[in-house]
Amino acid sequence: MKRSTRALVCGLRVSRWWAGILLVLSLAGGCKPRDLVCETKAVFQVSSPEQGTGTAPFSIERLGPEVKLGMLHDLPEFITLKGDNHAETEWVHLGHIAGSSELIFSPAEGLARNIRNPNDVYPMRRFPDSSTERLRFGFRSRTCRDPKAWGASFCVFGEEELYLIADMTCHRE
Repeated sequence: MKRSTRALVCGLRVSRWWAGILLVLSLAGGCKPRDLVCETKAVFQVSSPEQGTGTAPFSIERLGPEVKLGMLHDLPEFITLKGDNHAETEWVHLGHIAGSSELIFSPAEGLARNIRNPNDVYPMRRFPDSSTERLRFGFRSRTCRDPKAWGASFCVFGEEELYLIADMTCHRE
């Protein structure tokens, strides 16, 4: 009788042990970090891009005047940050979806590098506020010279690229 009781108790211990492992594995698999999606709300021209750049191609710390979104040739509309410091940027070109680029974000450097073309480097900084997380993303684009010259639907773009900062608000997907 002692042996059957002992076997029953050992069987329960093994079952509890396996149940505990299965519970931990299911919780770990079900609690994956959700992506952080950041949407461009405003774009600013960079004030003094050459000052204090460090490893970044230009500084995104000093905001200059706001630029109208419709005046830009290229615009990062969304950036999706993954949990492993990978990011995907959705670009708008002349008001139409132009495609995406995959980036690796280095918070320590304040940079995002294009995976396919490592020479494309963008200054980037996260601001994890308590209420709404924000992101600043530096990029370059040509702007409309005179939007009134040809009407609102057509614009003549200058050749010079401006240093710009996309100010983005973020939410969990």
